[in-house]
Amino acid sequence: MAKTRMLPTGSRTGATAGFTLLELIVVLTIIALALALVAPNMLTVTDAQALKADTRLTVGGLNYARARSISLNTPVVLVIDPLSHRVTTDDGGRLGTLSEATNVGYLVDQQVSPQGGQVTIGFFPDGSSSGGDIVLYRGGTQYRVNVNWLTGAVTTSEGR
Repeated sequence: MAKTRMLPTGSRTGATAGFTLLELIVVLTIIALALALVAPNMLTVTDAQALKADTRLTVGGLNYARARSISLNTPVVLVIDPLSHRVTTDDGGRLGTLSEATNVGYLVDQQVSPQGGQVTIGFFPDGSSSGGDIVLYRGGTQYRVNVNWLTGAVTTSEGR
């Protein structure tokens, strides 16, 4: 009696093993189409994202100026120039650049002052500041950055 060899269920032999070239091409085409549709959306920075990044830069600059004033025991002024979009300190430290579409102004009597002049907030060695509200706005969204004059604490709030 001859012995017959049984193959496990689901196994393939010979020419039926693996994927066909057509199956590989179909899968690669689907992946390429998915990337073509998704990739541009991942690379585009929205107005809201850019404004949020500019607000973080401003808050970080204010906190840096306050800490520098305390550590050096000398007044330090943060300067935001709306025309060049630069955030600097009066002692020459360049902290970053705001995106060009972001507008900056002071908040005076609940109204945003007209853009044009530099926005400055001074910090003193005891941690206090000149205080004030800086408004960053772009499109229909705005962020209000408040600097407490007594403590120098920086807080933000989102508005429309």
